[in-house]
Amino acid sequence: MISDLKSNQVKSFIEMLSSEYVIDEDMIMDAIKRRSTFNIIHIETMLKIDIFISKNGPYEMETFKRRRQDTLDEDKESIKFYIVSPEDIILNKLMCFNLGDCVSDKQWNDILGVLKVQKNFLDTSYLKQWASKLNINHLLIKSYQDSGYYEI
Repeated sequence: MISDLKSNQVKSFIEMLSSEYVIDEDMIMDAIKRRSTFNIIHIETMLKIDIFISKNGPYEMETFKRRRQDTLDEDKESIKFYIVSPEDIILNKLMCFNLGDCVSDKQWNDILGVLKVQKNFLDTSYLKQWASKLNINHLLIKSYQDSGYYEI
């Protein structure tokens, strides 16, 4: 999920979700300050949701344009939110992996998982274009190889 959450919105964000989610205020404030990522965990299902704070650069603006609206359930009254495309999940996780000196098994396994599940639906031209611009093309190629997805 991508967000442009501001520090003055954090308390109301937490109040709105804290009955159903594990939320760490310090983690959110740090992510806003560093323009990075934080996560929340749905208590009932233990589903972890990564929330990326928008950096407002060209890639981030494109990511924001490509977001998709969703809900947590089929109820028409359910809260709507936006999630990033599978391609942008891959690219964001590749960037995080790269920033972490390429040692996070968690990030790498997440990348491989998205590739395996979404392989028939990915916009590979978009992935290649942005991986090149973001200087992570070598990691995209390696992720294709490691996942058994051979679209290079």
